[in-house]
Amino acid sequence: MVFRRATAVNLNLYGTQLSLRTQAMTVKELLQEKNIKLSKGDTVQPELNSPLKANGQIFVLREGIKIEFTDEEIAMPRQIIEDPNLSFGTVVTRQQGSAGRRLVTYQVDTKTGERKKIQEVTVVEAVPLIIARGKAVQIPSDKQAVMAAAGIAASDFPYVDFIMSHESGWCPTKTQGQIGYCPPYAPEFIPTNRGYGLGQATPGTKMAPFGADWKTSAVTQLKWASSYTKGRYGTWSAAYNFWQDHHYW
Repeated sequence: MVFRRATAVNLNLYGTQLSLRTQAMTVKELLQEKNIKLSKGDTVQPELNSPLKANGQIFVLREGIKIEFTDEEIAMPRQIIEDPNLSFGTVVTRQQGSAGRRLVTYQVDTKTGERKKIQEVTVVEAVPLIIARGKAVQIPSDKQAVMAAAGIAASDFPYVDFIMSHESGWCPTKTQGQIGYCPPYAPEFIPTNRGYGLGQATPGTKMAPFGADWKTSAVTQLKWASSYTKGRYGTWSAAYNFWQDHHYW
């Protein structure tokens, strides 16, 4: 006695996806076995005399319908993990990511152009980019006092400290482009097209409504920075995330 194992195939019959098992050897034999009779104008892919392949895909289509295959990219996932052993603001890549690929099959109406996805097969899995960001916070007490005096919540201190450190090095009299030192006095002329102060406000005069001492006061400048943050980002953490991605705010 001889046993012949049935072949598993996938049949898309006029848009309906079916999983079948068959003893047929060719596409034509499969259609005869399942009593599928083609009407005028119907097309079959692959052609009728094609041998069946295990888990192969067969399409029976009405006139005016065609099948398209597209190779599409799967976007690279991005994961951020918080590492308590890294200093706040430090960013380290733990895993290099890569995009994936998928083969997508569409049924297309040749008259209307309407496309209907009928199958999707992942060819290459996407690999996530994993980034570690530091959580360890060490902020000098004098900076904490300035932030508190400006009405900034203690939970936001790490974000504010990071941004001010990178924008001006915590220098309230620094004009954009000055490197390596903090001027002891405000300049006589503050350019309107360059950043100024802790948060590098451009122009610096936008800080004037927050206090007459806006040219030199870190507290006044931080009050402006808080208002700016709320209006543009909503929260200090969001402003910090934006800075990490763009290196400005």
